[in-house]
Amino acid sequence: NFHFAAGFLSTGVGAILVALRGDIPYFLSIEVGNTLALAAFSFWLAGLLSFEQRKLGGWIAIPALLWVGGMLVPPVRDSMISRILLYHACAAVAYFMLAGVVLANRSRASLSRKVLAATFILQAFFGAVVATVVIPGDITSPNAVALTSPLAFSGMLGFTVIIMISAKIIMEDTEARLHRLAMTDHLTGVLNRRGLLEEFERIK
Repeated sequence: NFHFAAGFLSTGVGAILVALRGDIPYFLSIEVGNTLALAAFSFWLAGLLSFEQRKLGGWIAIPALLWVGGMLVPPVRDSMISRILLYHACAAVAYFMLAGVVLANRSRASLSRKVLAATFILQAFFGAVVATVVIPGDITSPNAVALTSPLAFSGMLGFTVIIMISAKIIMEDTEARLHRLAMTDHLTGVLNRRGLLEEFERIK
């Protein structure tokens, strides 16, 4: 899916720009880099909505727009702690939005979808807790950048789990769609002979 690929590209470029902090202009590294990283969530939301055959809306840009709005406030823009907290607050909002999209389609409710939504929510809380407790407490350390390693680890682990569960959901939905096609007439949409027999067996 184009949207998911664009999301991974956006977060990759954003991470590279942030990693080059000090070697490239501040605006590119901090402001543009983090905006791209958060814009990835918008692409992933678009991908989920497209997969669910739901209409896209401007609200999917909320995480990145919250970051941009926060960076317009001088006390936030000029404080590393404030920027870190703002970023992870925006990411938490994005994860909750992803969980909401996954759970919104009750006709496709499944254990895999619930697990994926729970993973999104846990990722949001873990990032917020580490950003709030660990980083501000040690931000004055000369090795401040390394202090984000717990967040980086949680991010990689979370993404791995999310990709695995998402692949399982896609397989389940594809299987259900193929089963539905096998049970119905492709012109009228009504149950065919095989579908009628299966439905009869189900209600016996």
